[in-house]
Amino acid sequence: MRRPFNPARLRRARRRGPHALPVPRPGRPSGDIDGGPSDIEVLSTARQLVERYGREASSVALMRAAEFAAFGDHEGLAAWEAVVTAVDFLLAAHPGLTGLH
Repeated sequence: MRRPFNPARLRRARRRGPHALPVPRPGRPSGDIDGGPSDIEVLSTARQLVERYGREASSVALMRAAEFAAFGDHEGLAAWEAVVTAVDFLLAAHPGLTGLH
């Protein structure tokens, strides 16, 4: 099961040396050891949504998570729930952001 997005964990990961990063396994070119997207991928997706949709980014990410839930894709749902959390974090950090971009 994927851990929820934690912005502090991303900062800690940057301070570590390359020896602390997960080693990719065959068939898993990116993401965490558990197979989900890395925090950098989650944050990058969240930033792209915020840049494109502004305050509506959270709704867009929620709709995408709902699509994965409807198809029964639990890994995709967990990944998009992490994106929703990251989008909410980014929007809270930028309270003056309004409308679509």
